[in-house]
Amino acid sequence: MKVMVVGLGLIGGSILKALKGTGYEVYGYDINDEVLDTCFEQGLIVSKLAILTEMDIVMVCLYPDAAIEYINMNQDSFKSGAIITDVAGLKVSVMSQLRLERDDITFIGGHPMAGKEGCGFEASSKDIFINANYLLVHEQANDVQVEILKDLIYTLNCGHIQVLDAESHDEIIAYTSHMPHILSTTFMTCDRFEETRHCIAGSFRDMTRVSDINAELWTELILENKMPVLDEIKRFKKALDAFEQYIVEEDNYAVTKFLGQARLKKRAL
Repeated sequence: MKVMVVGLGLIGGSILKALKGTGYEVYGYDINDEVLDTCFEQGLIVSKLAILTEMDIVMVCLYPDAAIEYINMNQDSFKSGAIITDVAGLKVSVMSQLRLERDDITFIGGHPMAGKEGCGFEASSKDIFINANYLLVHEQANDVQVEILKDLIYTLNCGHIQVLDAESHDEIIAYTSHMPHILSTTFMTCDRFEETRHCIAGSFRDMTRVSDINAELWTELILENKMPVLDEIKRFKKALDAFEQYIVEEDNYAVTKFLGQARLKKRAL
């Protein structure tokens, strides 16, 4: 089966590395010729020439707006029967803006819950998918097509695939993905760097890991998912305000309960 990965940054590059030696015939495309050369030299792709009309699965690993543009502009070039998927962290905006006029190709929205600090091909790693969750949003795909894509996803070593509708996806992601990045970067802007740089340990590093962020991508994701993100910010402010008041009142019981409930939820997760 021929698979084409479009956009060889952190996620696209990691997909190539995870698929190496798995039996898929893998091709890649990137506007950076040096990245494409590197992928070919490392044996991650079988050729630097990828013909869309021959590809069974096309994985579009671009920013949301760029992914929409690529799919819409190239829909006449996809192979009949091809499965097209993306990896964007938003689904309502992506799926509402696709203008697929062919009924012989199928789009299945995808979102690997995998990543790491940094960006670009140089940050990619096959290990980011190990036991990771992978979200799928499909409206018109048949069971056979979904299973074909699931087989590829499990080949990446993902641990669980969750199927959602687009709206539920974006509401959940505002909490599980967007908020951690917002909190991490906000925490880093409380700048006491010169005072604290030699006074940090694991908790600070864990809290701030994702603040080494792809700013352009995350700006697009957060603003496109504006309302769910704002709802989550309000919930967080409410919880933080409550915790602040417990401290002001020196309410030992409330502070202990607050921390204990978080501990139980974390252990359950």
